[in-house]
Amino acid sequence: KTQVNEIYQTLQFIFSKAVENNMISDNPAKNIIKPKFVKKNRRSITDSERHHLLAVSENNIRFLPFLIMLYCGCRPSEVRELKWQDIKNLDEVNVLHIKGTKTDNADRIVPIPDALFSILRPSKPSDYICLDLQGNKLNADSFRRSARALYRAMNVSMGCKVFRNALIPPLPLADDFVPYCLRHTYCTDLQKSGVDIRTAQYLMGHSSIALTADIYTHADQSIIKEAAKLLK
Repeated sequence: KTQVNEIYQTLQFIFSKAVENNMISDNPAKNIIKPKFVKKNRRSITDSERHHLLAVSENNIRFLPFLIMLYCGCRPSEVRELKWQDIKNLDEVNVLHIKGTKTDNADRIVPIPDALFSILRPSKPSDYICLDLQGNKLNADSFRRSARALYRAMNVSMGCKVFRNALIPPLPLADDFVPYCLRHTYCTDLQKSGVDIRTAQYLMGHSSIALTADIYTHADQSIIKEAAKLLK
């Protein structure tokens, strides 16, 4: 859905400007019909998925980007740009400076949980934190390859059989498990921890509190039970 809307808006902008500047007489895209699209619904990972993610990532530096997404709420594009100099200590609290560019609010400081900080091994301040197998900065392609390696490792950890290096279906890991689920999980973890929604908006780098609220409204049973206790 997002891709279709972005292309549609870009076409409208380009051709409307061309008309304004007398480059063309009419906007050829004004009556264009959007093609069918798929609206992907992000979700939080399950307790089982979290368990196996942490298990396979324990001694595999290749999966560090996904742990950072889970513990700090980075977008995939943001985690690829992180450098060791972005890790700071603020009044004895370890924090990560995420220099996001997607929105005006994307540049933010988030706390680093002890579970993540304990496995970070700082290098030169100017070096990137997340690297590919050749020791180079992650790009979009190498990030996707690391994600596929993560899916495979989690499937095996979940009990999937392997024959001649190929996984034997059915695969136990849900097919809608993607790295962005980890960012969604970070937001729901904030909610479960009682973090105020305004603070959560800042930590997520959301341009609008409505985006944060959309995730916060997907309350799970544990939150409902806690609310019931408070209302007694």
